[in-house]
Amino acid sequence: MFTPFTSTLAPAAAALSPILSKTTSATFTSLVAGLMNVINLLVWLMGGVAIVVFFYGVAQFVRKSGDTHAHSQGYKLMQWGIIALFIFFSLGGILNFFCGSLFAQSGGCPNS
Repeated sequence: MFTPFTSTLAPAAAALSPILSKTTSATFTSLVAGLMNVINLLVWLMGGVAIVVFFYGVAQFVRKSGDTHAHSQGYKLMQWGIIALFIFFSLGGILNFFCGSLFAQSGGCPNS
């Protein structure tokens, strides 16, 4: 019996079968490597967002120096940008430290 659901499900399952078969036979090392790759990507992306927020705050701080409310809002954006940079890059360093100590015998964090 042909239904629209099965006609869209079959190609999707066929496309995902190499990914699913790879993850079902995953070892602990490959699981941690994949997780570390995702976390590192998120840390770098959020660090980039923090840099953009910081520089937006700098631009607002300088451009609207006559308006005290906008001036203080730019200053707050710069503060939050610096705090976010510290948090995200510290998080990345801590996670890489733990991954390196967990896999010290194999030479550090495995790559995917």
